Amino acid sequence: QGFAHVFPQAKSAIPHGWIVVVKTAYKTVTGRVRTSYGCGFSQESAHAAEQLAVSDLRAYSWGWKPEYGYAKVEVKRY
Repeated sequence: QGFAHVFPQAKSAIPHGWIVVVKTAYKTVTGRVRTSYGCGFSQESAHAAEQLAVSDLRAYSWGWKPEYGYAKVEVKRY
């Protein structure tokens, strides 16, 4: 959408494993709607990757709280 520079939020050097991308939409304390994403990678399981994705979401979106919920956008094994 016209951005000059795009930086990845998450990456992994794991050659094989699971990737999970989560998405949430919530209102900030100022009343603005915000959409945020989290991404997690794991060799063990999709569940472990999901937990890392939620951790990533919290790291980038300080106003997000677990009670706001999230949806799994992508769950893949690579």
